[in-house]
Amino acid sequence: MRTEANSPRLRTLGCLAIAALGILYWLAPEGFDPIIAWPCLLVVYGLIAHALYRPVAMRPQIASVIAPETLFLLLAALVFFLPYQLALLGMFDIGASRFITRSFMEEANSAIILSTLGVTAFYLGCRWHVAGPVVSPIAPDRRLAALPIATLLAMLALIALYLGAGWRAAGEGRYTGTQSGGAVADGVSLLIVMLAMMAVALPAIKRKWSASLGLGACVAIGWAVYLAAFGDRNGALLIIVAGIGSWASFRRPVGPIALTAALVAGLLIYGVLETVRLPTDPYRAPVLAHQTLETSFNISTIANRAALATVPGETDFAYGRYKLIGLAGVLPLIRGWALGDGSTYQTSADRLTAIMPPPDAGWNVGTTIIADLYVDFGPAGVPVGLFALGLIAGWLRNRAITIPGSDAASVSYVLALALFAQLPRYAADFPVRILVWSALFMLAVKLIMPLPACSDVDLGLPQRAAP
Repeated sequence: MRTEANSPRLRTLGCLAIAALGILYWLAPEGFDPIIAWPCLLVVYGLIAHALYRPVAMRPQIASVIAPETLFLLLAALVFFLPYQLALLGMFDIGASRFITRSFMEEANSAIILSTLGVTAFYLGCRWHVAGPVVSPIAPDRRLAALPIATLLAMLALIALYLGAGWRAAGEGRYTGTQSGGAVADGVSLLIVMLAMMAVALPAIKRKWSASLGLGACVAIGWAVYLAAFGDRNGALLIIVAGIGSWASFRRPVGPIALTAALVAGLLIYGVLETVRLPTDPYRAPVLAHQTLETSFNISTIANRAALATVPGETDFAYGRYKLIGLAGVLPLIRGWALGDGSTYQTSADRLTAIMPPPDAGWNVGTTIIADLYVDFGPAGVPVGLFALGLIAGWLRNRAITIPGSDAASVSYVLALALFAQLPRYAADFPVRILVWSALFMLAVKLIMPLPACSDVDLGLPQRAAP
């Protein structure tokens, strides 16, 4: 296993692959053809192999395969490509689903090509520029010395408010039929998850142990267990991935074998949480009663085909409207004030829910990064949007590599790692609120804590070599 360096060959091959896939997308016939599916699958497997065996070193001697692009590719393989692979092996009928009545099979070729275009563009963006690890030691940023205690106190205060008010955010309340508190509860819940992600990341980032670090990590893990118990798998997984990802990035490298074992364990836990949800959850089905390989991931696979089949045929592209609404969520409560009663579609998930499940289903199908970018910007928006997102992930990583004394840079990278790991099943604006709010929180800690008298080394800046 060798660490990745800047590779003009990778950039050249990536651009050629995107160009070839773009031509194939416009020429592909309707239906599902193995002659189209197999090359797409091979491209995805090649990207995964490259990510596993050419990891990026965050610190000298710490080259971990747990990275934004690796986790993104693995989830994308499960969500966008696994049903097609099983179908090619004769193990699964992608034309039938126990969740969705119409499978939109006429768009299978286009969907798998567009998905391959998207994941290739994202990987290319992440690896477009790779910074080498800084070898010379750099002192930690003393302005964020109070970050662990500030994170702990803020997390405890918000948890007390949330539980004391009896709120249930959408992430957990929809599964228990106890959703309450509206947009305020959702915002507070997201802030708690953000702080919990920071709390589990800080022990691996900070060089000195403290009671606030240990207590903060324990509270964060307890909150992850609470969310999982109420069926909010995604919030719990964000916290877990942030904790594991921080340790793998800054303390002990993780190789392909360990990642494979963790992936298998994670899928088993995810499946258990899916099957033990309360009966009000439409996805719930006893494991032994359904002799099928279909999971709720297949809903996301169908969502890509549904978007292609109905836009612009039945409805027009959104032309960026959903992205503007999503980005507006950075300002608390602004979306509810600006959009009123929500009688029109506000997200790509709303549009997909209107066309995919039965009329009386009563549940939301969610969205995918492929469908989300497509309904907003069309086919070209998928590779362009995912390349831009990959560049952002790569920039955050390079910032953490080149400024190893900056806790802010390291924390932002770990949060991005966890968020981009789940991005295949979300909209493009999914990472924005947590990344922006966490940056503002750390800025507030810096402003509140007096800046000590120190040299530029104490500020986390690279040392200058002696003349």
